Amino acid sequence: MMFMILLLGFLSYASAEVPDQAKPIETKIESIIKERVDKYHKNFGIVVGIVGENGSRIISYGKLGKGSPREVDGNTLFELGSITKTFTAILLADMLERGELSLDDPIDKFLPQSVKTPVRNGKKISLLDLATHTSGLPDTPDNSKSQDNKPGYEGYTEQQLYDFLSHYTLTRDIGSKFEYSNMGMGLLGHILSRKAGRPYDELVIERICAPLEMNSTRRELSAGLRERQAVGHYLDGQKSKGWQMPPVFAGAGGLRSTANDMLKYLAANMGLIKSPLGTAFRKSHEEKRSIKGDTFKIGLAWLIIQNEGLKIILHEGGTEANSSFVGFDPQKNIGVVVLSNSNIAVTDIGLYALTGKLDLFQLGDYTEPELVPMDPAVYDAYVGTYQTTPNFFIIVTRENGQLFAQGTGQPRFELFPQSENTFFLKAIKATISFIRDDRGKIIQAIIHTPSGDEVSTKIKQE
Repeated sequence: MMFMILLLGFLSYASAEVPDQAKPIETKIESIIKERVDKYHKNFGIVVGIVGENGSRIISYGKLGKGSPREVDGNTLFELGSITKTFTAILLADMLERGELSLDDPIDKFLPQSVKTPVRNGKKISLLDLATHTSGLPDTPDNSKSQDNKPGYEGYTEQQLYDFLSHYTLTRDIGSKFEYSNMGMGLLGHILSRKAGRPYDELVIERICAPLEMNSTRRELSAGLRERQAVGHYLDGQKSKGWQMPPVFAGAGGLRSTANDMLKYLAANMGLIKSPLGTAFRKSHEEKRSIKGDTFKIGLAWLIIQNEGLKIILHEGGTEANSSFVGFDPQKNIGVVVLSNSNIAVTDIGLYALTGKLDLFQLGDYTEPELVPMDPAVYDAYVGTYQTTPNFFIIVTRENGQLFAQGTGQPRFELFPQSENTFFLKAIKATISFIRDDRGKIIQAIIHTPSGDEVSTKIKQE
């Protein structure tokens, strides 16, 4: 996960001096977002919102999408991705406050009797386990039909979820280890929806958006909201298909919102404005389990980092071609939201806005590798199908002297030679290393990204 790398990097700079004046920080933010957008020919935009005891302000630059004449601003809609998980956590905390359920409740209490939920060493998965990513459930279910080229688990059904739960065997003890799980948080949203007897979307609107007057925060958009939505783009200019979480997984990443709405959300979380959710907000921020010692913990979905007197509560999000960050310092009462319609991570911008630590900007820098001339005739050796997980494949093809790779549910991207067996992508920050056996035959492809490496095994030669 990108956020893990950025936050662990942040911890190593936690003793750096924090400027007292907000003006220089805002000037630097304006400069850096212009630099990032202009580098990619204004194909996308970035909006930064800052809120504190003296009010709020918006810093924005760029367009709604490639070729669009419209500038992004505080009313532009972006895909929130995993920031949606904090909304799910607020719903959970609100239902706790109303006495509708308990954190220790096992998940099978809220599911049909026909569903056989995973058990390990006699222990059942609880709501707390789901809310803290310690359930032992994987990030994504292996029975999702993502090979139909639809992003965001689109088309995944309630019955598929129940079938997966009924047949999955946990590989570690429940509650023993933090491991990020989109599936677990999606399941939590589904359970809260079942308990309330209404769709997740309606529950969010009724219990969070309406009280806070967040009228531009929705999963499904009206025609008026769609007009203000930013179009996601990859760094090479390709337009993304768009992100649509199915209802059963809506709680993991289905919402869209604006910087202005998210500033209201932050202000309510920080207690700058009164709301009927005040207690629920505070409950969601309480430390529940450790991720990395005393410096990196998790509340109900919210990530909590603290070191040498500094404390930040935050979450980040990312979809196919949108990036987002939301966080606040409860001691200084400063909150920040960063939204972008590109897949460049913006977490470092958010952390800088909160702390003034310039070092974090270096984590966002990227220099494209030098292109190495190569005879296209050798590309045939790389062509084929590579399998990363049971339901995720990378298909490498050659066309008109060019090499392309296409992952399940993703656009096709061109690969550019960096060395004999290593290629880079211009669309995203990634490289692919092809591995040969002792006979020189390609047997694997390793995908290197800022969030880690993934190994794909070649299963078919085209």
